[in-house]
Amino acid sequence: MNTLFGMKVITSALVQPVPVLQLSPDFNACTDTFKAEMNRWFLEMFGTKEVMYIIGKDTLVLNHAMLAKIKQSIPNHWTAPNAEMTNFYTFFDGV
Repeated sequence: MNTLFGMKVITSALVQPVPVLQLSPDFNACTDTFKAEMNRWFLEMFGTKEVMYIIGKDTLVLNHAMLAKIKQSIPNHWTAPNAEMTNFYTFFDGV
């Protein structure tokens, strides 16, 4: 089992970077076209950020890029998985 500081770690391609800044879908002071243009501009200017989700109190779900950054940043706190669990989690990447 992958662990980080005692938390289970699951990687999934379904967890994708999100825009750093965007207008709320509930913002109605402009047209949808203008909102889309602003969101494109925000994406171009500010880019995206990696995210991770905490499920319960003991499980992290993140993508492979974020996992690589974590491994590089804090290698001594990472526990590698066994082959059986790697195959299990890789199965869910295509879902």
